[in-house]
Amino acid sequence: MSDADSLRELCEVNFSYKPWFDESKCVRIGKASPQLLRITLASESAASELIHVAKINLRKAECASNLSRIYFNPDLTPAEQEQAYLRRKNRRENGTNGISTTGLNNVAHALDPMAPPFPCSYLSHLSLPLKNI
Repeated sequence: MSDADSLRELCEVNFSYKPWFDESKCVRIGKASPQLLRITLASESAASELIHVAKINLRKAECASNLSRIYFNPDLTPAEQEQAYLRRKNRRENGTNGISTTGLNNVAHALDPMAPPFPCSYLSHLSLPLKNI
C-alpha cells in the first residue's frame, strides 16, 4: 500500500474525511525514523480543514493506539518554525500543556451564556459535517 493510500484510508476510516491531494506530491522527507510524510493538498483551505479535522479526532484517540503518535502540521516559514520550536521548548521547560489559565479566564469573561445561537444560514456555510448540532 502506498503512502497516499495509507493517508487516504487513515482519513476516511478515522476522521470520516476524504482529503483531495495529488499522489505525486505525497513524499517522505528527512532521514529520521520514522520519516515524515509531506502532503500537498489542493488548496490552503483544504489543508486547514484536514488539520482541523485531524486535531479534533486525534485528541480523542486512546494513548495505546497508533493514532496517538500521528500529527498534522501546516507549512511554516523558517521564522514561524523557529517560533513554534521556542513555544514547544518553553512549554516543556515549564511543564505546562500550553493552556494559559489567564487566557482561559479572559475567554470565560468574554463569552455570553445568554447569547442567542448562530442562525442556520451561518451553519450552512461550514464545511465540516454538522451531525451533532
